[in-house]
Amino acid sequence: MTFHDLLMQNYIASWDKQVTFANWLKENGNPNWGFDMADGQLTFGSTLALNTQLLGTESTSSQSWLWAWANTMSNIPPNLLEAAEELRAYGEQQHIHELMDAQLSLDNDVHGHHICVVASALLNADFYYRGPYQGGALFLLVKDPRCPVAVSTTPEHVVTVVTEFAASVQTDNLRLLVTHYFQGLGLTISQIDEILTGKFADGSWIDVIFDTQGRLGQVKANLKPRS
Repeated sequence: MTFHDLLMQNYIASWDKQVTFANWLKENGNPNWGFDMADGQLTFGSTLALNTQLLGTESTSSQSWLWAWANTMSNIPPNLLEAAEELRAYGEQQHIHELMDAQLSLDNDVHGHHICVVASALLNADFYYRGPYQGGALFLLVKDPRCPVAVSTTPEHVVTVVTEFAASVQTDNLRLLVTHYFQGLGLTISQIDEILTGKFADGSWIDVIFDTQGRLGQVKANLKPRS
């Protein structure tokens, strides 16, 4: 198992969490964010407060990622490091250096968003949040029963997710990403030529049709009538 494998397996599902929460923020007027390290609360104006874990920070000057557990200069409370430490332990067990090395150089493959996509999936978080500041950004992981949104797994929603992801994210591996997304949803997967099918337990199914270059052509839902 590599970091890239984890990213491919979880990219679309974690992306869906991010979009779902971003839509909620937009619907609520995009309140300003705040973070209090003393109590670990991520706030959005007076609208919402959520418990968080601090995963790490990106520096624009050094173009590097620093895991929160390695950031000894910031005196981060130990209770905010539990998620980062859990990921570190997983990285050591699986020999994934991106999760266990204290500092990483940023590039197109490894950066804060990709690290948090993996973290969000491995730790079953509600979403992650990038908080920018002068010179960089901090990345927070949210797993709180007070989270006001949850992703949908209906066929209609899955069609929207695949369609919007393909339009928003550049990738040469869309078929693989969709296959992993369907697997994560527990769908039964089959493939005939350029058509990837994911079947739901209720008998509904989704056809994802690719062109010969692997680009998305069409996504169709075939719904079982609901009583």
